[in-house]
Amino acid sequence: MRCGVHTEYLTFITPQGIIITSRCRIDIYIMGLCGSKKMNTMQAIRAIRRGEDGVQAIMDNIADIQPQKKNPLGMSPFLTACKSGRTKVVKAFLEGPNSTLLTNKDFSEGLWQSCSGNHLSTELCSMLMTPAKWNGRTADPNHYDRETMCTPLHLCLKKRTAWDTTQMAERAHTISLLCKSGAKFDMFNTNQKTALEMGIYSEFERGCVALIKGGSPLLQVQTYLKDHPHDKHNWVANSLLSKFAFKHPLFVKQMKEQFMQEFDPDGSGELDKGELLHFIAFHVKMGFKNGMSPVTEFDDKDGNLDIPTIKILLKNRCPDLIKKYESLDTDGGGTYSWNELVPISQDFYSKLWNKDRPETAGKDEYANPVIETELKNKYDNMIKEQIRVDTIAEKGKTQRSGKGSKYAAPVVSKTKMAKPSKDSQPLKDGWKEHKDKKTGKSYYYHAETKQTTWKRPTREEEYY
Repeated sequence: MRCGVHTEYLTFITPQGIIITSRCRIDIYIMGLCGSKKMNTMQAIRAIRRGEDGVQAIMDNIADIQPQKKNPLGMSPFLTACKSGRTKVVKAFLEGPNSTLLTNKDFSEGLWQSCSGNHLSTELCSMLMTPAKWNGRTADPNHYDRETMCTPLHLCLKKRTAWDTTQMAERAHTISLLCKSGAKFDMFNTNQKTALEMGIYSEFERGCVALIKGGSPLLQVQTYLKDHPHDKHNWVANSLLSKFAFKHPLFVKQMKEQFMQEFDPDGSGELDKGELLHFIAFHVKMGFKNGMSPVTEFDDKDGNLDIPTIKILLKNRCPDLIKKYESLDTDGGGTYSWNELVPISQDFYSKLWNKDRPETAGKDEYANPVIETELKNKYDNMIKEQIRVDTIAEKGKTQRSGKGSKYAAPVVSKTKMAKPSKDSQPLKDGWKEHKDKKTGKSYYYHAETKQTTWKRPTREEEYY
């Protein structure tokens, strides 16, 4: 092969007489075939972005490339390979002669870039969080950038139209992997959203399910609905409540306490038939209020019926419905315990939470069965064997090398990242704060129920 230079292009003439002057092919021909100069950072980045031909050029020149060296935009060959999902190239950099130039910070930024791109690979993320392979170096699953404060979890949960079904499946597996590696669930981005709230907002149900199964607190769903009243019919948030609320110990405890407070005023621990009728009327009222049709014998479209009126209508027009509820007395004691009423409550709330769910919702988040099975077999053991690396990464950030730490993490104001204190959270409806004249302490009074308490009754504790 002969090669020559013409203006800013290099012209190549192949043995077949074909003239090639394409600028985007120049790096491959010069370094892969002519061997006239080493590959620099910009050329390496372009080669990685180019595709399979560029990947081969990287492999041929791996010893000449400094993987950690960044261009003016802050991207290095290593970070570009991570963002482009080039697992083969990332592995070559980690195993190559210049691997020692990569630090914990590079690993963490690589994980972040991988999650930010549209070609996420769970295998690549797992590789970056395997310190045993890389002399203790690992990515921090809680790494964030200063501009958006987004962590890898935030990026995985922000659903995009560019993702196909396979990419969504990859992200669901990666979310599970990040949970196992020690990712935190209470970190806020600049929009004051946690990763779960990000997934709810972008309506990525599959990702949210994976996150909750990985340990994210379900209470964040409740918080999201209260903080976003305009989005109270968000189908993902309500779907998550339907799937997990009655399996979540904290939620079940809250429901039981409020159930007894609302429907068992005598404090006996069980409902008699009069209290059961109030229980039925309450849920009929709630059903009408939320656009459902809990009974067909009457309606409350205008919202004018109160609970006492609904009780009378139930007695006169819905005897079969009352008998259905009375049949829940499984022990024949004539009263109704919390455990006896849980199944029918769960059925009611599941219908309530799913009433706004679109017919095709979530179907675009699953690949065909063959791909799903293939990914499951590929990643199940990988996720199962993933160790916590957040503490290892934290130690790496504080390591000292010479005059300063090359692993130093950006300083972030803790006030930005912290959850608001209970004292700053809004009170439940009907409650007002007062000062005790003797002690100066705050106490809270509900004018309608005549209740007084020293404990601040916040909306965070509400369920119904």
